[in-house]
Amino acid sequence: MAEYWDIYNADRVKIGRRHLRGEPIADGDYHLVVNIWVYNSRQEVLLTQRHPEIPFGLKWACTGGSALVGEDALTAAVRETREETGLVFAPQELILVGQERRLHSFLDTFVVCKDIADEQIIMQPEEVVDFCWVNEAQYRKMEREDLLHPVLKNFFDVYRGNLPKQKRSAV
Repeated sequence: MAEYWDIYNADRVKIGRRHLRGEPIADGDYHLVVNIWVYNSRQEVLLTQRHPEIPFGLKWACTGGSALVGEDALTAAVRETREETGLVFAPQELILVGQERRLHSFLDTFVVCKDIADEQIIMQPEEVVDFCWVNEAQYRKMEREDLLHPVLKNFFDVYRGNLPKQKRSAV
């Protein structure tokens, strides 16, 4: 099924065009991309291993993807999390911890602070082949061993400090 994205200008204003995923994107055009980190009370993050036949196959990453036509970043984050992991979060559970403009995208990074049982995770087989929970030391080891998606920012260095303590909840 074809996937289309809304196109934005450099000021993050939607310009009324859409883009077909897989086609080259023009210079000066941007689309919305989201990353979602699930962080538990054991101070671990959920990582998923990418399917071997997609870009960066078998690398580990947080949940993420592109917003579809008509979606804002928060809606895309809720959908991507549900699709890739089977986890359903209410929009108010997602904390926006970062926004940046990249070469052809605006990346919004969200965190959900919640304890999740492994049995709740239902992987999307076309995109995800495994999952694991890692603490900071394990994450850094995976980073040194080049097991992580290359553009993944280190959650523990970049985002953890932005989390309000009262947002943590348990299942």
